[in-house]
Amino acid sequence: MKKRVILFAIIMACMVLGVTSCRRDATNTGVEAAMLPASVFDVLPTSTYIAEEPQDIYEYENYNNSKYKLDYKPYNIYQYDYPCEYYEYCEYPPPHRPMIALTFDDGPSRYTDYILDILERYGARATFCVLGMNVAAWPDTILRTVELGSEVVGHSWNHPDMTLLGEDAIRRQIIDTSAAIKAITGEPPPAMFRPPYGSVNARVRRVAEGLGYSTLNWTVDPEDWRNRDAQLIYQHIMDRTIDGSIILLHDIRRYTVEAMEIVIPALIEQGFLLVTASELIEYVYGDMVPGWNYRGLRPGERPVVREVIAEER
Repeated sequence: MKKRVILFAIIMACMVLGVTSCRRDATNTGVEAAMLPASVFDVLPTSTYIAEEPQDIYEYENYNNSKYKLDYKPYNIYQYDYPCEYYEYCEYPPPHRPMIALTFDDGPSRYTDYILDILERYGARATFCVLGMNVAAWPDTILRTVELGSEVVGHSWNHPDMTLLGEDAIRRQIIDTSAAIKAITGEPPPAMFRPPYGSVNARVRRVAEGLGYSTLNWTVDPEDWRNRDAQLIYQHIMDRTIDGSIILLHDIRRYTVEAMEIVIPALIEQGFLLVTASELIEYVYGDMVPGWNYRGLRPGERPVVREVIAEER
């Protein structure tokens, strides 16, 4: 009888003083909180977690009207920042965020899909620079790359040093590789290509310009083709990557896949957006110019075009 009186008194106190004091009083008197009616705790304030990190923002119908459709991915919350999380429309990539481009050469191969799995897991994008002679053997991988929002560009047909070729041979390397990609995707690839070894001279630039193409190089090279240690690849990238970096990698080695398991989440945790090379170039340099050789930003260089865009918004 005495316990019932105490319990009744506690419940009445809850209604007057609030749930917080109720829970404290129940604990202090030795009465289990679970003994109190469930309705007492129904008035607890809703957690603010959903308001701070809206996990379902990508399900809004209006996102279908944005420049790039933002499909829901559970880890993608790290890729978006104010104001995109709180408005109906969002352009990807947001110009106020630091961004970098991972690029993978010499594929497709049996390792490419593993890298795509990691990119998909974290809602990241990349650029795959493929050899024309490999494309026909991996049509599903090429299609999946594009469907996930990454891009596929040419890396020549069979990896010659283009600076040693004549103009007709250079032209053939570019055209045939682009045609092989288009045969699978149904769309022409972006108007740029990665020259083997990064080798570019006046002749290569002249042919590229005549075809309406730019060349794509890099600023960070962890030499994953040489280093057979995922930790070394990781450390090289993390030590040298800055806003605007284009990172050279290869999707033909197991060590690169192992490195990406730790590199990609680490870069995102540092605040970088992982975008395609085309997206990076657009927000760093503006529209691609045929014949130009794009390599990304080096320390001390600033993404002037993107800063202007951010100021205008």
